[in-house]
Amino acid sequence: MSDKEKQFREMNIVTYFMHMVSDSTIASSRRFITLISFLVLMLISLVDLFTEFTPTQFVYDGLFYVVVAGFGAGTVEKFSKKTVEPPVENKQ
Repeated sequence: MSDKEKQFREMNIVTYFMHMVSDSTIASSRRFITLISFLVLMLISLVDLFTEFTPTQFVYDGLFYVVVAGFGAGTVEKFSKKTVEPPVENKQ
């Protein structure tokens, strides 16, 4: 694979990741934290399922509440009605 192909492939991954955690062009730290918390929660669940390791309940509950609050806030934000303010006229 040439250097140009590697740059193009890396750029597409970065672009995809930025679109995944942002709304239009503004990156959202809340969405990023929710996504990371969700991935950690799934990892803990898989480790608990296949091994004898059991996480403490307050860690699991804390991550669960972060994920639920993040996804809930994202859903409310996505479907809430946005008001459009009328343009302000300059009087000079």
